[in-house]
Amino acid sequence: ALAFIANPSLVLLDEPTTGLDAAAKRKLWDVIRAARDAGLTIILTSHR
Repeated sequence: ALAFIANPSLVLLDEPTTGLDAAAKRKLWDVIRAARDAGLTIILTSHR
């Protein structure tokens, strides 16, 4: 959440869903998609 406060043009996320339950993962992906759709560049790592 802190990464989005300063309205950056790029966000790096390292395994952002690690430790989250299924509902929290869905909400986080919704936030990530909305940020992407708003023009934010997002680079993330995932083992999925």
